Amino acid sequence: VFSTFKSRFPWFANPDKWVLAVLFFFIGITILFTSIERMFYDSQWLLNAIIVIDSLISTITILLVSYALIKNILQLWNSKPLLYFLVFLVTLFVLSQIYLPACLIVGGKLRDYYSFGLIALLLGINTLGLLTLSFFGVYQLQSVRQLLVDPKFDGHVTQTTEEKVKLMAVEVGYDESEKHYFISMTFESSINQQQYVECVTISKLLKPFANWVSFVIARSVNAKLGHDDMAIIKFRMVQLWNKYADTKLTQDDLFHNDLGRFELKVSADNVVMSNEKFLHSRYLIRSSFEEFKTLFSESDKNAIAEKFPEFRKSV
Repeated sequence: VFSTFKSRFPWFANPDKWVLAVLFFFIGITILFTSIERMFYDSQWLLNAIIVIDSLISTITILLVSYALIKNILQLWNSKPLLYFLVFLVTLFVLSQIYLPACLIVGGKLRDYYSFGLIALLLGINTLGLLTLSFFGVYQLQSVRQLLVDPKFDGHVTQTTEEKVKLMAVEVGYDESEKHYFISMTFESSINQQQYVECVTISKLLKPFANWVSFVIARSVNAKLGHDDMAIIKFRMVQLWNKYADTKLTQDDLFHNDLGRFELKVSADNVVMSNEKFLHSRYLIRSSFEEFKTLFSESDKNAIAEKFPEFRKSV
């Protein structure tokens, strides 16, 4: 749901890293607030400030997590009444995070309805639990749904249908503002035929990324690439993508084989290279590209020179 975070914030690029970052953030917040409360228990304004900050963090967290879970679940159960019901329960949860702290700070007549705040809190906790359980069942249920709507389905379920993705577009480049290289791919899901974009970023230039650039250039002019080490090249390219991406690919998903010469499984019109000048200035990219240049015909070289002027010298 928050795939744009991966391209905008480097520490979101690797799922393992940002999960640990979030975990350590909440551990740190808990230790900090507990320590301050024990050390400055006689400072009411400081304790109230902690309560307000805690309420704010809780509210933002609940909204983000609930939004992500609901959006995923509605991909399967696309129902407006269900959406309104879940939004209502999440709203109660958020209100409890505002009302209960307010009772501690303000007190007075607010405490008359304290029990209602507790009920909203309990409903919210159970709602979040229900959303989480539903989320983990979505993809299996999508597979069952695919079988049920398939006119060729004969009534005998032997196995669930796994979601397949089709590669629709590829973009490679360098983002100077964020100081990272990126590979962005557009996929189409076999389950709902919806398209989505996923992007991986790396801060250090690696040989597999340089080969990605070469394949994009070759595909843009409908040229196929071959190499003595092509098996390793393809493996490293796929490995680089799978290391950071949620959508895992195989070599068969990515490459088309024409008697030992390979190309990306995407239309020539749907490959893009961004920040060409910077990429060509990197020696690793130039040297990797030149390893393939003997495979290009004169028409290929002319087309490359026209589409990518910076690479004219390399062909």
